[in-house]
This record gives sequence, structure tokens and C-alpha cells, in this order.
Amino acid sequence: MFAVVEIVDHFQWRDVIAIYIDDDYGRNGVAALGDKLAEKRGKISYKAPFRLGKVIWEEINSALFKIALMESRVIVLHIYPSFGLQVLNMARSLGLIGTSYVRLVIDWLSTVLDSNPSLFTTQAMNDIQGVVRGILSTFQRTTVQKTAL
Repeated sequence: MFAVVEIVDHFQWRDVIAIYIDDDYGRNGVAALGDKLAEKRGKISYKAPFRLGKVIWEEINSALFKIALMESRVIVLHIYPSFGLQVLNMARSLGLIGTSYVRLVIDWLSTVLDSNPSLFTTQAMNDIQGVVRGILSTFQRTTVQKTAL
């Protein structure tokens, strides 16, 4: 989460919205995000947890619609690769994809793109345009290496 917070801090955004899976992975990730944001005087203004196992698309659509009406325009997606593209597709259909929104994803998008190269020629490419993706693991490894020296 450190890399995401550094991006948020660099552009002087103070409020972010977190969309995450409501399990240990998601809750711990969002807790770490909130802690790191607090260190930089930022905060999570809204949390949208989604249940794993019974992903109800109406529930996701409703949460995304609520997010579209909020003031914060920085959205962090901390979800699994299995339905990340569907969430982005729904966000695009609600107008949450565009120059007035910032979408930051943790590492799931890199996994999806690496495992399915056919996505480069599909509608999914329109959904992921402008998404800042997958820098977390590389950034953390480099930071750890520098502090070890």
C-alpha cells in the first residue's frame, strides 16, 4: 500500500475511496492503506466492501452508483483478479472512467494482463485505460533493498 499512498501524496489528494473484498486480505489491505494515508494526512472517505463467494452484481452496481455521487474522485481497487475487470466495466458504464476520476489498483491487474494476453484486443482495454496499476511489489522490493544498504 506504500506505493499507492506515495502516489496519492505526490498529487496532494487527501481523500480516497476504497473498494475491496470483505475478507482478511481485503480488510488488512484497507487497514494498511488507512494507516499509511493517516501518516501523510490523508484518509479513506468511504469503504465499499464486497462479499467474496456471493458476489452480487446489483450490490456492486449500487455501491459504484453511490461512489459516483461522492466528492472524492480517487478510487483504490483492492480486489481479486477474478472479477476486477467486471468491476471496471461496471464503473465505465456508470461514468466512473474518465479524466475526472483516478483509479489505482494494487496488483490484480498485472496478474490478469499477464495471464490473458488476448485482453489487449478486447473491450477490456477500454475499461482499463488510465488505470495506474501493479507497481506495489516492484516499489516495495526496491525500497527494502535501498534501506538494507
